[in-house]
Amino acid sequence: YLMDEPEAAVSVSRQHPMLRIIRRLEEHDSQLILATHFPILMAYPGADLVRIDASGMTRVSYEETEQYRVMRHFMLDYRAALRESMS
Repeated sequence: YLMDEPEAAVSVSRQHPMLRIIRRLEEHDSQLILATHFPILMAYPGADLVRIDASGMTRVSYEETEQYRVMRHFMLDYRAALRESMS
């Protein structure tokens, strides 16, 4: 399966059931390629994360992704993150 931002039309609370669907597909020997910016989907166990930019394709760890770093910063101190964003 090839999916482009499957989270786009799904609320955050519906991401968890989506993980179960992905797991079921995987259990039936399906291969999935997802283009996503959503940290919950990116954290899928065993996922190979690839960053694509001007220098090409690079495998990265979850913690190396911009999505992880931005969300972590926001969740640790959302007030400071908002001040930074709005200044």
